Amino acid sequence: MAVLLFCALALPAVAVEAPAGSSTAVTDPGGIKPVSPGEFVAKVNTFIADLNTAVSGLVLPLATFAMLVSIAVITVGFLVGHSNLKRYGWGGLFLACVGVFLYYGVPLIIGLVRALAYRLAG
Repeated sequence: MAVLLFCALALPAVAVEAPAGSSTAVTDPGGIKPVSPGEFVAKVNTFIADLNTAVSGLVLPLATFAMLVSIAVITVGFLVGHSNLKRYGWGGLFLACVGVFLYYGVPLIIGLVRALAYRLAG
């Protein structure tokens, strides 16, 4: 799951456009028009921006709800003395925190990957 998220968010940020003199025209018998790397990056960036706009109002309420449920499970686990309930509660709390940190950390991660790509490219 993390690899798919990385591919969807970070790889378009590190795509480097072809030099101005290079030809990227390819004929496709299937009728699909080829696009330049610049167009691809622009479309993916637009998709990511739209996805971020759509998800931004959902992440914090969902994470808050997951944390509250996890705290309730931990409390029930302590009251009943059931170690599995405590473990599930701590796991849920940990995953909710990781989700929030990942949501807020994605711009930083993309910036680091982009800076590394530009440094390696030239």
